[in-house]
Amino acid sequence: MSVLADLATYLRTKSGVTDLLATADTHKIIRDGRLREGDGFPAIVLQSVSYQPNYSLTNQVDVNQETVQIDCYAERNPYDAKALDEQVRLVLSGYKGVMGNTSCRGAFIRSSRDLTTKPTDASDDWRPRVSRDYEIFYTQAIPSWS
Repeated sequence: MSVLADLATYLRTKSGVTDLLATADTHKIIRDGRLREGDGFPAIVLQSVSYQPNYSLTNQVDVNQETVQIDCYAERNPYDAKALDEQVRLVLSGYKGVMGNTSCRGAFIRSSRDLTTKPTDASDDWRPRVSRDYEIFYTQAIPSWS
């Protein structure tokens, strides 16, 4: 599994987060990459921004680093996006432990932005969102050439 899938699984276990999310197809809306047409709000989108393996002088080490952008969307009220973002921050910032199949060594906020998303129809309803970048450090099997 990927870090994004495991992060989504982890967030779905946190009632402070899921209580604020809309539901689609019996699942709380946490998407990988982008929202789907017809998704309700509030919703979360996860996106991998960068991946950085770490190395010693002789080989790759088992701790890797991935920057994950977490966008918290609301329908119209920017405070709904901020409330959802705050719940994500409370369960993720500084977290060390298991996320699905991923052993997280630490999750840290890198940056945060308040944004709006342009409407895709003729309306003037811009979607508010809070976008945060988290550095996720996790263990991964190292390559073996034997």
